[in-house]
Amino acid sequence: MVTPRETDQQLIEGLLGWSADHLRDFPWRRPHNLTPYRVLVAELLLKRTTASAAARVYGSFLDRFPDLARLSEALYAELETAFSPLGLHKQRAKSTAAMTGYLSARHSSEIPSVLSELLNVPGIGQYSSRAVLSFGFDQPFAVVDGNVQRILGRVYGSSISSGSPASQHQKIVDWLLPIERHREFNYALIDIGSMVCRPSMPKCGECPLSEVCDYQNGRARDADMVLRPEDSLIKQMRERKQMSLVTLSALSGVSKLTIVNIEKGRSKSRPSTVNKLLDALYED
Repeated sequence: MVTPRETDQQLIEGLLGWSADHLRDFPWRRPHNLTPYRVLVAELLLKRTTASAAARVYGSFLDRFPDLARLSEALYAELETAFSPLGLHKQRAKSTAAMTGYLSARHSSEIPSVLSELLNVPGIGQYSSRAVLSFGFDQPFAVVDGNVQRILGRVYGSSISSGSPASQHQKIVDWLLPIERHREFNYALIDIGSMVCRPSMPKCGECPLSEVCDYQNGRARDADMVLRPEDSLIKQMRERKQMSLVTLSALSGVSKLTIVNIEKGRSKSRPSTVNKLLDALYED
């Protein structure tokens, strides 16, 4: 376990200061949408796709299913139609039907406000559970996704790597989390990971954490674990996001065969091709 550092408060202040002017504007982050149900809908839409794609569907989905009771009543075919713009609509419909069926039977179509209870709901994992609690219920829970793991792997690179167990990263952000401003803290980590602390060509000069970052200051014990060659990242990050080859191809405009060849090391990829794939993987 990484022990607390004297610079941790500087890290927290850097994140919160950055959040004042740089957070992305997604519909599910707006005040009127910060309810448990509307945050849960965002999590359903965001799985295996980009934030921009989810944003295009979010409003119409809520118009069709304004509350959990209505979503629970939806026919399977209706769910498929609602999810069709995002792809993987059969899998999404099946997962949502299992989730709403469980909530209807066990919680009277109410969303639990307790982490252990949320984790028992089919289709709601650690990240989504904590997102619903922080953003929807305004409870101080830290969220950890691939972007957050990458940031911590760099900032604390002398002690851990981005490949360390997610539980270790979770303990770190749980320690750092500012109780009163947990939403801003979570949003800032997610957005810095997407826009600044990118998997390739990170914008260290624009990062509010650069002064306390082990990687930036040459203290990372294994730089290769923090920033790997671009080609080797593709398969690892695609599988971490549970994104199919077909979906990645559609989002990036790169052929499925080219992606397979890159992932298997069969051909040397052009930097522009790798950047297209990484942009598609980390847009959200």
